[in-house]
Amino acid sequence: MSSAPAEPREPDDRHHPSHEAEPARPPQPAASTLPAGPAESPESAESAAATSRPAALGRELVEIHDWLRTELAQLRAEVELHLDGRPSPGRQPSRPLTAHCLYFCAALTGHHRAEDAGAFPLLAEEFPQLRPTIEKLAEDHLLVGEIMARLETVVAGIPATPSDAEARRVRGELDGLAAILESHFTFEEKRIAAALDALPGTGRRTAADLLGTASPDSR
Repeated sequence: MSSAPAEPREPDDRHHPSHEAEPARPPQPAASTLPAGPAESPESAESAAATSRPAALGRELVEIHDWLRTELAQLRAEVELHLDGRPSPGRQPSRPLTAHCLYFCAALTGHHRAEDAGAFPLLAEEFPQLRPTIEKLAEDHLLVGEIMARLETVVAGIPATPSDAEARRVRGELDGLAAILESHFTFEEKRIAAALDALPGTGRRTAADLLGTASPDSR
């Protein structure tokens, strides 16, 4: 027994996936080799916006590094003046020099600790292929910490009239610190700055939580 043919239906494209309007997409990260990561739900996007996710973390990283570069250059200049027997303008020759060294070391240590506890775990979770790089950067932090500990001891012990051997020791520690820091900063900026900008919402953690701040007094 034949059945009556089904009546033709009007095509309805309103709910066909291929006809839905594509939502506007944000620009892709500059580092094209980085994974895009899981898509955020509307709820998570609203949460990220509500907590004011820090923008341009890569630029923040470079700005902190540039401030530390400037501070180290000033410290080296003050040490040179002292070793040459010429007091730095506006400073006494010994205690302020030691204080400047401690200030710089505190700022650098704060930056590295914030990265170790904040930015690095987030990057390792979001971009697994960066884990070897992050491990190398964390190893650099340990090496820099050892050099800074020696530097603090050396600078604190600079006599009013240092001998040639003492002057060479101080210059050697400063030269070593400056060399490894510049290598570390440059490598870090090239390898993770774009990844920092590509991180999804970081909750209530600020740029200072993830990277530290330029000045230890601003924490």
